[in-house]
Amino acid sequence: MKSRIVFNILCAICLILLGSKGLSLQAQNGQQVPFKGMKPNDPTRMVINRVLNGKYSMQHMFSQKEWSSGHYKGAWERARQYFPNNFYYNTSTKYFMTHGFDSKGKLYMEVYQSKELTWAKENLVNFAPKNVVDYYQKIHRDNNESAIKDFKKKLGLLESYFANDKSHSQLKKMLGSKLYNQMMKTLQNEGYHMFAGALMHEGMHSKMDNDQKVAKIQQDFKTCKTPVQWDELRGYMAEVNYHSKYYRWAVRNINAHWSNIFKLLKDLERYRNKQKPLKQHEKDAIEKIKARIKAHIAMIRVHLREIQQSIDRMSGLMDYFKKNYVKANADKKYQDMINKMQADVSNFKRDAGKMINDMEGWLKDLESYLKLFNEWASCKQPTPPPKKDQEKIKKKVKDADWPTPPGKDAENIKRKAETEIGKAYIAGPNIPSSPTAPRSKNKSFVISAGGNISTTSNSELNDYIDYLNTTWNGDIGSMKSAIGFWIEGTVPVTDNFGISVEYESFNQSENSTLLVTNNDYEVETSLKGIVFNTIFKTNPFSSTVSLYGKFGAGYYMSDYTETEGDFVIDADDSGIGVKLGVGTEIGFGNGNTGLQLESGYRFVSSDNYDEEFFAPNDPPVEINNSGIFVKIGMFFKF
Repeated sequence: MKSRIVFNILCAICLILLGSKGLSLQAQNGQQVPFKGMKPNDPTRMVINRVLNGKYSMQHMFSQKEWSSGHYKGAWERARQYFPNNFYYNTSTKYFMTHGFDSKGKLYMEVYQSKELTWAKENLVNFAPKNVVDYYQKIHRDNNESAIKDFKKKLGLLESYFANDKSHSQLKKMLGSKLYNQMMKTLQNEGYHMFAGALMHEGMHSKMDNDQKVAKIQQDFKTCKTPVQWDELRGYMAEVNYHSKYYRWAVRNINAHWSNIFKLLKDLERYRNKQKPLKQHEKDAIEKIKARIKAHIAMIRVHLREIQQSIDRMSGLMDYFKKNYVKANADKKYQDMINKMQADVSNFKRDAGKMINDMEGWLKDLESYLKLFNEWASCKQPTPPPKKDQEKIKKKVKDADWPTPPGKDAENIKRKAETEIGKAYIAGPNIPSSPTAPRSKNKSFVISAGGNISTTSNSELNDYIDYLNTTWNGDIGSMKSAIGFWIEGTVPVTDNFGISVEYESFNQSENSTLLVTNNDYEVETSLKGIVFNTIFKTNPFSSTVSLYGKFGAGYYMSDYTETEGDFVIDADDSGIGVKLGVGTEIGFGNGNTGLQLESGYRFVSSDNYDEEFFAPNDPPVEINNSGIFVKIGMFFKF
């Protein structure tokens, strides 16, 4: 009885711990809206959450050394830690994103209303596959000319396929689920890199992990104690370098789309010499090839628009920094450094802008080629367009010379700013590469649950079952495995370490008829436990796939029931158990929900039931639930 009371108390404590996380929401107040007070499906919150939990850090475009020693890793991790508890949305359009200090002097991040945020929220909703047809029909019903023009600009020659559900389904069938989903996701997520770059920028400030120091640097610049705002300089240069990385990634993707287009054009050429009129299956095949080419065209245009956003942002950052963060009495070498960087960004903007215009022209040439091919296939033209037309496009694309972004120079200036900060504010020349006191309260809380299967080492119980089968002529199966469920609440302490409270329960049973007594016989065991775990985690592949090791100890309650006719033994025991495990979490989409797999070994044995097996010498009931376990379930981050 006492053991049950203890167990129930632990269960109550566990529920309190799991429930307390839901009490942290605060009401939205005035023009500054806390993200933690927004509903999970609020578009503003969803956009920033998807950015932080997607692949927008561009880690794969940095060298490992630059990512770590350049503090980009720490900056990105810090931005993720601030969300959502120290993150605000401001309805003003004064800035794009900035940081501030609350009444206690603690840093927070703030995203402002902007055309980029409006576009991102609209794309999130309107280009969701389940919404896109309704959206298309609505803008035409409302005669919304600007929205109609924007839709046509984004989808090009695919626009008409979104007019109704039938044509939309036809498009999905022609593209195939992989290409269709890729195109829609690209359209939905357009412009996310703008927020990622700004988050990297703001993370560079707060990554110093000393709010008072960040405030002092600001104050010293305002009071003319320092001629350059060095902390802002490192943030600005980090964002310029980020956009340089994103630009390279976007160009690489554009080239990959062109490569796919060239392969599809080769497939299209096979129909050039077909006898007219074309058969229906040949027309269908041509439409399928053209639709896929058009999908790649749409995605190239997304990347071109994003590159334009990046170069405009880089230019704006340099202009704003020079105007607001460099004093007139700054050393000439610093002014020359900023002036040169500003000029380099301006030249890059000019050259990249020319490439964008050239490529848009080539895309239009390709669309004209596809239209002529379509007219020939439908017997409106006597001959297909000349093959040399597509060869000209191919040559221009292959000869394209995208300019080199000024990312390397931006990184060098950022490191110069870090050196200056080190001289003035930190004992030593360098800033720590990662936060020294993470704000764990801002980390996510994770609930996971699922099923488990375990082997059990019930040698004493199975010996007893063998005795019953032999002596009483039964056919009772061995107790070697059990199935059940588990639920776990995890609180990350750092990015690589966390603690959790886990409840698990499983049982096993066997039954048969004992022919000697002609009675039905059943034996059943169950195990329930509250386990406290320490977790060591790493993300070697991506931010949404993690590997972890786990060690836990807990309080277990074991029940044993044996029934034969009117004969019943019902006993319980309790004690301490230990678990060791390894597992993986595979996130879906933005990584807030996903699959969890875990395997390990559980040590737990019960031998204090105060009951005996009905066998010679009256051996005490002993149940050994130690064994290998395998868990599968889902996790949900809050």
